[in-house]
Amino acid sequence: WIELAPGDSLVGGRLGDDGPGEGQGVAGTAADLSGRLVLAWDDQWLYLAARVRDNVHDVDSGDRDQWFCRDGVALFLDVPRDGDGPIWFVGDHAFVFTADPALPPAARWWRHGDQRGRQEGLAPPQTQLALRLEETGYTLEAAIPMAVLSLFTPAFRTPFVGRTLGFMLLVTDPDGGPRPF
Repeated sequence: WIELAPGDSLVGGRLGDDGPGEGQGVAGTAADLSGRLVLAWDDQWLYLAARVRDNVHDVDSGDRDQWFCRDGVALFLDVPRDGDGPIWFVGDHAFVFTADPALPPAARWWRHGDQRGRQEGLAPPQTQLALRLEETGYTLEAAIPMAVLSLFTPAFRTPFVGRTLGFMLLVTDPDGGPRPF
């Protein structure tokens, strides 16, 4: 498990004070947002699990296509680990899972690179998501089909034997309001 909380060396963002709904002394603390995340895999699937502590559950901010304005977890992958930087190209993927307990199709996003650049839309239908709301946050489990990664990564080999790939985890926490970020 990877532990993430404000002030940790792996955390690269900041939490703001979202006003009276935040609670006295909560903004910017582990009670505002923290979590434990893990990745695992087998021959067919890449798995992501997250236990997120979040004091304000918000899956209604922003437009439908603005997944980043909703509570959720995103997994960014550089499968070929080719060092191409922030440009979206072949082998770059992001799978985003919003913490919406209704599990609408829009709770699963996929951004990937191809020869034309960045492409974004709903995740392939075989992408799986489970979510449980809890008193202090949510638990999220997702499964990404390896077949999707192999289609858009020409040098893809079976799951990661003798190799590494680049990844980044992002936990979004808008906490409502007219300007969630």
